Amino acid sequence: MARKHLAETILLILVLVYTVNFINANIDPSEVKILPVREQVLWTRGEADVHEYRIPVITSTVSGYLIAAVEARKYGSGDASNKFLAVRRSKDGGKNWEPQQFLLNDGPHVKDGVNLGAILTDRETGVVFINYITCGHNTDINCTASVHMINSTDEGYTWNEPVNLTKQIGNAPFAAGPGYGIQKQYAPHKGRLIICGHVHLTGSQCILSDNHGLTWRFNIQGVYTIPYNQTQKTGDFSPNECQMVELPDGSIMLNSRNQYHYHCSCRIVAMSYDGAETFPIPYISFDEALIEPACAAGLLYHQGIMFFTNPKNTKSREKLVLQWSFSNGTKWDNEYTLWPKLTAYSTLTAIPGYIAYEPYIYILYEKGSKEACESISLIIVSIDGSIL
Repeated sequence: MARKHLAETILLILVLVYTVNFINANIDPSEVKILPVREQVLWTRGEADVHEYRIPVITSTVSGYLIAAVEARKYGSGDASNKFLAVRRSKDGGKNWEPQQFLLNDGPHVKDGVNLGAILTDRETGVVFINYITCGHNTDINCTASVHMINSTDEGYTWNEPVNLTKQIGNAPFAAGPGYGIQKQYAPHKGRLIICGHVHLTGSQCILSDNHGLTWRFNIQGVYTIPYNQTQKTGDFSPNECQMVELPDGSIMLNSRNQYHYHCSCRIVAMSYDGAETFPIPYISFDEALIEPACAAGLLYHQGIMFFTNPKNTKSREKLVLQWSFSNGTKWDNEYTLWPKLTAYSTLTAIPGYIAYEPYIYILYEKGSKEACESISLIIVSIDGSIL
């Protein structure tokens, strides 16, 4: 009997802790007022003798710092080309940014260099991970696709030597994100690290770690292409670049690029209820409100609201729009145009409001007037009208 009462007491404490966190992390829909309060270009084409900067990713650290990373494409615009990884850090909520660091110089003779995948903060250990792939485009017969992880144990001040994950996950051309990985905050598999992406010709899949990034493995079942592992064409089902979020019930929502416009020029959505181990077919759908020209997009769940960014256009990459939902994406309640001209990839982050109320989200995106990738810009958006 004593053990029963003890178990009930522990359960009650856990419920109360969860409830307090949940309340602190939400904002009443009536209080939402979207207001861009600051915008700053972090990278510009040609800066530091780099031809072009692309593929923005961003995360917040356990101390509330922001870390942004991009591909620094040295000599050309191609996905398969020579690159650095460029990283910048802000310690004051995005107001000021430290000079960029260049990491992972892949050398002048590499034909198929570094492609940035996802950034991830382990909020239990404080370690920040950046995932990337090399030789992912099959353009160089002298190299084989391999997935790597680089990490920082001091919130982006310094970075450790990369780890090649080939022995753990094989040499499948797994291209993460681009965007951010997550650490599960709720059961099942609380604490698990998850990075989702796609494998050429086979569809969306995730890599998982249950030991704080020491080892990684593929999940059991992804969202697979139709036809599977074959050359694809317009009209085929082909989930591609993706971003996932965890919802308060512990489920995972995976929102993917619809590469060949199967069913619609809109996003593919898949749900997992077992910590991203599987994405069963009955839980795969299309969000016809989220139209797209086939492009990477941003997704974030913060303060009880789901946010989404992409070029809201079925034909071309232009007009970056922020949409938000109070019902976990079952309906999109409103939208705000952030940039009316050319744009491409975007990503979002926030400083978690588990304890204190945090009214800002951070949107990092590719921006241009004549071409979509002339710069990488950061917009700080207040979600309740607060001014910095």
